[in-house]
Amino acid sequence: MKRTLRRIREGYFSFRGRLPRKIFWLRMLVLYMAMQVLAGAVAYGVPALGFSEQATLYASLAMTFLFWVGSASLWVRRFHDRNVSGWWYAAFFAFILGVFAYLVYAVALTGGEASSPDMVLAKYLIIAALMAWLFVAVRFGFRRGTPGPNRYGPDPLGMTAELPEEIRIS
Repeated sequence: MKRTLRRIREGYFSFRGRLPRKIFWLRMLVLYMAMQVLAGAVAYGVPALGFSEQATLYASLAMTFLFWVGSASLWVRRFHDRNVSGWWYAAFFAFILGVFAYLVYAVALTGGEASSPDMVLAKYLIIAALMAWLFVAVRFGFRRGTPGPNRYGPDPLGMTAELPEEIRIS
């Protein structure tokens, strides 16, 4: 049991090292599926056990936090595999949170009226956030990591950046 918990902690909650694409996408899929199962359990199980709506809310918030930490860990290690600091993911996530916060503000201010200037700005910010997400997904999710070791650790695929002796140019 200890070994399983350690593997989960290292696989989903560690921000150190590098992560190749295939393992990244598989772990994201497993994390997403686990969160869907947990969401169903919280949505239906907590009230069925007689707990209050507030307990359901707290359980949902804890689950959301675990999902965010797990996915952030995976993304940061993908950034590391591309030899980019994980703090860039934090900046990206802060931008996404800012767009969401502005959307909530604009809806509360205008009542959701689509033609209001605040809602028009919110639409453009959502488009910018989607473009930023697409950039991050392509650059860090679909492109191969840095061959050989980089400042975040050895190549997780075991490849080195050096050429074989017979084709090396001196």
